[in-house]
Amino acid sequence: MGRLQSEIAATQKEIEFARKDLDALYGEFGEHIALLHHTFPLPLCMEEFHVYSKSLEEFRVSQSQLDHFSSLVREADDHKKRMGQLKESLKELSARRGEVFSRAGAIAFEAAWAGSLPHHLEPLLPALDARQRSLAAFHAVYDESIKDMQHNPKGLKPVFSRLRATYARMKLSRLGKSSAKLFHETGRKLYDMECIVDLPSVRTVDILKELNQIDGQSAAITEDLEASRKRLDRVQGALTGEDGQPAGGGETARRIQVLTQERDAKQNVVHAQAVTYGKALCHNAASWIPNMPLPAIVMAVYDQILKHERRLFRLEERIVELGVDIDVEELELLISRDAERVVHLKDQIVSYQRQVEDILGNIDEKKKKITYLRTEGLRERKQKALFSLDEETKLS
Repeated sequence: MGRLQSEIAATQKEIEFARKDLDALYGEFGEHIALLHHTFPLPLCMEEFHVYSKSLEEFRVSQSQLDHFSSLVREADDHKKRMGQLKESLKELSARRGEVFSRAGAIAFEAAWAGSLPHHLEPLLPALDARQRSLAAFHAVYDESIKDMQHNPKGLKPVFSRLRATYARMKLSRLGKSSAKLFHETGRKLYDMECIVDLPSVRTVDILKELNQIDGQSAAITEDLEASRKRLDRVQGALTGEDGQPAGGGETARRIQVLTQERDAKQNVVHAQAVTYGKALCHNAASWIPNMPLPAIVMAVYDQILKHERRLFRLEERIVELGVDIDVEELELLISRDAERVVHLKDQIVSYQRQVEDILGNIDEKKKKITYLRTEGLRERKQKALFSLDEETKLS
């Protein structure tokens, strides 16, 4: 019986999988016929078709809402990423501008130390000391060395220029940040007052060219940043919740989760209605399939449905057969037990029969004794009684 029950459990599992496969085929068949409905209009199963079509439309609306919202979220993320990149670019340009300011300030101090600074620029500079003169000198050496390497990339000269630039950079690093800050502030003042052009140095043209380039790039990036900010505001406005409050990161994630759950629920409904529609079509197949030229792919699905239905029928038949086998096995077990009881009862009957025969023998003996007592025994007892009386008379 244990083997049969295990086989039933395994067969029931097969039936479960077979029904799932069959439902999937019903759904696929229903979807195919629904797509062909305008080409091959069917007057059958119209209620199931309309229910399926309605659920499909609701699913498409839900999917569209999710796609639109997800697209807005991705667009907002792209704008934020773009703005971060633009801000980083502005930061890099600001650092470059600061370096150029320091170079301009160093030129101004160098000119003041050499006595060639224009008089109208002198109020912009504090009194010079030895430290500032050294910084200005090393800045000049560094700038000239870099320029030489750019103009003469071949031969031994760039090697010496690189050594001079390295030496000047080391000296500038050791002289500290305080004077560098002073150079930067001075260069910034010259820039704000548009006086860099008045610096008496061959490097002034390069500084102005680089500053103009940085300003142009900064202006373009700032414009791009403002445009990205406006686009982000527009997208965030579209992402605003139904209550009129802007949707934050957590609210956005919850909204996507809700829309996804709604979409999935409607998708399940669509599948269920497609199964219902496909099953109804198959149950009425004899009345319409022979008269309708269906595409090969649809007929292939229908053939698979027939195979799965036959397989499912055989499995269910097997369940019935196994159930009968279990009932038969149980009855055979009961019969075996009853047979054992019959043998036991027969043994008891033989024993009881012997007891009855013994009792009947005892009864016969007692009956014989009664007959004896009433006949010969009575006479013998009477004779003994008379004999005893005669003896007593003689003695008296």
